[in-house]
Amino acid sequence: MRPITISMTNFGPYEHETIDFRNFNKSKLFLITGDTGAGKTTMFDAMTFALYNVGTSERKAEEMRSDFASDQQITEVVFTFEHHGRFYQIRRRPRYQVKKTSAEDDTSMKVRQMDVRFVELDAELESELRLIGSKAQEVKLEVQNLLHLTADQFKRIILLPQNKFREFLAATSDEKREILRSLFGTEIFDELTSRLKEQVKDRTQAQTELRNRWDFLLDDFIWETERPIELIEQLKLVKRQTIQMNQRLSAQAELVATQKQAFNKADQLYSAGVSLEKLIQTQAETKLKLVELEQTKPLVQVQREKLAKLSWAQTHQPLFTTVQNDQAKIKQLQLDLQQQERIVVEAEQQLEQANMSQQQSTQMSDEIVELRKQSDFLQGQQLPAAQQRAKLFIQLDTTKQQLDKAKNDSGTLEQQQQILSGRLLEQTNQIEQYADLEDQQAQFNDLQGKYQVLVEQRRNIAELESEKQTLSKQQTELIAQHQQQTVQLADAKRHANERRDERKQLFIQQIQADLEIGEPCLVCGEIYTGQADHHSENKITADELKKAVDAAEEAGHSVAVLTAEIANSDERMSLLEIQLDQANKRLQDIMKHFEAGWQTLSDRWNKNFSQELGAKWDQGKVENAFLTVASDIQANQAIKLATQTELAKADLAYKQVGQDLLKKQQNIATSQALYEQLNSSMNDLPETPAVVVIEQELFETKERLNGLEKALQDQQRALAEAQSFLTANQATLAKQNDLLTKQKQHLELANEQIDQLELPENIKDLNEVVALQAELVQVPMQLQKLTEEVTRYDEQLLQVNETLEELMIEIKDQSRPDLAQLSQEKAQALADLEQVQAEQHNLEQALAKQSDLEQKLIEISNTLEKLTGDSASLLQLAAVVDGDNAQKLRLEPYVLRMYLAEVLQYANRYYIGQLSKGRYQFVLNNDVAGRANQNGLNIDVLDQDAGKIRSTSSLSGGESFIAALAIALSLAAVVQNRAGGAQIDALFIDEGFGSLDANTLQEALEALNLVEQDGRMVGVISHVESMKSQIGQQLQVKKQGNGHSELYYQTL
Repeated sequence: MRPITISMTNFGPYEHETIDFRNFNKSKLFLITGDTGAGKTTMFDAMTFALYNVGTSERKAEEMRSDFASDQQITEVVFTFEHHGRFYQIRRRPRYQVKKTSAEDDTSMKVRQMDVRFVELDAELESELRLIGSKAQEVKLEVQNLLHLTADQFKRIILLPQNKFREFLAATSDEKREILRSLFGTEIFDELTSRLKEQVKDRTQAQTELRNRWDFLLDDFIWETERPIELIEQLKLVKRQTIQMNQRLSAQAELVATQKQAFNKADQLYSAGVSLEKLIQTQAETKLKLVELEQTKPLVQVQREKLAKLSWAQTHQPLFTTVQNDQAKIKQLQLDLQQQERIVVEAEQQLEQANMSQQQSTQMSDEIVELRKQSDFLQGQQLPAAQQRAKLFIQLDTTKQQLDKAKNDSGTLEQQQQILSGRLLEQTNQIEQYADLEDQQAQFNDLQGKYQVLVEQRRNIAELESEKQTLSKQQTELIAQHQQQTVQLADAKRHANERRDERKQLFIQQIQADLEIGEPCLVCGEIYTGQADHHSENKITADELKKAVDAAEEAGHSVAVLTAEIANSDERMSLLEIQLDQANKRLQDIMKHFEAGWQTLSDRWNKNFSQELGAKWDQGKVENAFLTVASDIQANQAIKLATQTELAKADLAYKQVGQDLLKKQQNIATSQALYEQLNSSMNDLPETPAVVVIEQELFETKERLNGLEKALQDQQRALAEAQSFLTANQATLAKQNDLLTKQKQHLELANEQIDQLELPENIKDLNEVVALQAELVQVPMQLQKLTEEVTRYDEQLLQVNETLEELMIEIKDQSRPDLAQLSQEKAQALADLEQVQAEQHNLEQALAKQSDLEQKLIEISNTLEKLTGDSASLLQLAAVVDGDNAQKLRLEPYVLRMYLAEVLQYANRYYIGQLSKGRYQFVLNNDVAGRANQNGLNIDVLDQDAGKIRSTSSLSGGESFIAALAIALSLAAVVQNRAGGAQIDALFIDEGFGSLDANTLQEALEALNLVEQDGRMVGVISHVESMKSQIGQQLQVKKQGNGHSELYYQTL
């Protein structure tokens, strides 16, 4: 993976910054410098955030949003990179909170969710070829599948952070263990050891608990004979007792069934007696209720009669209500008639007063006629004539001024038109010289795009050739290594066979030494007779036997390790052959496309431009030719554009002047004609007073006229209103008299109808009818209540008679039962049943307890048998992984030691020899005794000059840095290889170089230059001033205040 660009918007201290790694094109080593806290490491947070939604530190993704970003601004990172010749881009926005815009409360927040988009781009990084993912989990899996790296592995490979670069070399064995743990994730091996130990402990404890539980279960068991010692014999006696209890329970179940039949018969007889007793009691109660109903019959009859009277009164109630309403209405109409008569008298008086006022209006009408004549004369004749004279005078003066100004402007415009005509001719001739400039620009742009493609192809060719050289070198080294490992494996196998033979011989001697007369020999099978041929007099000690076993295991382990290493080498060689073949094919394909593209570019260039490119590809010469032609085209375009602009302006001005001149000439003619017309009209008008004088006289005349007209209208309106008021009230009086007459007639008719009514026998006269009517009004619910009571009585009487008939049919001639005797017989049967059921229940409980005991004992027996069979191999395995082995190492330190050996082997092969000019090689300290190196992770160096192994603590400052750098780079490479061979073509070292003296710093820089030559981009993060003059390519991070920082490129 090779970074190309990374853009950060409102991310950390960066408001909107883009890093283009293509700017570092002079070498692959560059410096990232700036003040402490300026944001040097933030750009790598952005890279890991874009890929994995995490940072390089412990900060969460939502904490990376800039503090200065407003709620309307987004936070975003766009990372573009190349991987295996293809181009990708990830755009990611974190999840963060902003204030709600519509909320009244300032503390109300809403969440903007994380957004991500992962796409593949074309080689020009302009167009999307395909969408890879747009969901967080989807993009995470796609990135891991593409790079073959998790987020933690990527961070460990691409960035060597502060405090973990140089500290590894000087760390103690325990400290190295923690660092390697964090890099390789070997906690699983320590967890495996702990789990195995726990399993051994758990199994031992489980066996003990199972035996204790066996004894606890049998504490209360009654043994028919003496309790056996063996568990299997105890279980047999328990099973035999279970069978006997099952037989006793079957006999008891038959007895319960017999007794249950006897109880059911007694229960049926008792239930029948209870039912008959209930029927007899219900019959007696019903007869008693019939007697009670007969006693209330006279009272119900009275209620029937009262109900009949009220029903009749209710039927004729509307007629009596009509009489009452008519009487009330007649009384009210008589009062209204008296009031209306008083109103009519008052209206007659008002009309008389209005007629007297009307006699005074004649004089006012004569004066109004005169005032109207005077107003019409002033407004219709004198005022229009005076206004017209004043208006003509003003128009005449204005027209004269406009005419003089138009004649002056016309002369000026004619002069401007002549000047602009000459300028247009000159600029048109100049533009014709650049007629083919657009075609040249189009040709140049197309050729420039093809040139960029060729440059990219040349870069890919160089990278592929470098890759081929690297792969060929690795292949040669692997072949040599494979040959060496094959020789080592043969030696290891021979050594392992010797150690196994020695171990076998010791076992045979031990077996023979322990033989007794009459025993068969385990080696040859013959019976030992006391002869020395089958007996060893030499006793083998346990220590000798253990040493032989450990030696054989260690030799076998060495064979296994070498076999695995050879298999790994074979796999890597096969992979290298595939990679070399793929690189060759890609190189041939790119070369073919490059040659065709170069030929096309040369032909079209020579056809369109005079600047020569040359027969062969020379990027510098081609680039200079493009720059020269681009400069010429740009200059000509600028001249043409300026000329076109001036021509357009001149043409627009010429047209505008022409239009203005035409308008001016038209205005002169129009103004001249208007002036003559106005002057003639002025002479035709008669002489009049001033407009102000006439308007004042007209105003006074209208004010007097309006006042008189209003007074006359008020008098006429008052007379009309008085006449109308009198007429309306007289009509109302007549109408009220008519209503009173009709209402009296209606009352007489209702009284006649009442007199004609025929009263029922139970009502004496009309007075009783009136009383009943009043009672209906005062107690409106009485009629309904009487109806309900009478109806309820009739229904109860009918129900009682029907019930008595049904009971007589059901009882017939049955006599009263003896319930006491039946109950006693049922109770006795129930007692007998409960006794045999209790005995059965006791037997069932005893059997269930016995069966449960038997089942639990069987389960314990099976579990103990399985635990005993599995524990032997588990105990041996737990002891080995816990350090009981030839290396005296637990499993995790052993694995870490293998990883560290691989790291040191990688460092010896690729780095330390070159960085130290062949003087040093790393050696893993084999002494695992003592607290200082109990994990076996101490590192020494083989000093070729001194011819001895030294501790790394004896290295000088510069040597220590070189050694630390070699190990750090090797750690990154091994972690990378362990992650599936992922290729990350960038490395950033975040290290405090300020502690190095001048000489050591120079050695460190030389070491970094050597690393850069391997083809990997190396960025050094430091704010040390002395390094700025040593590393030519620099990316500076500068604080701008208020939490902002900006990026600047600099090349020395």
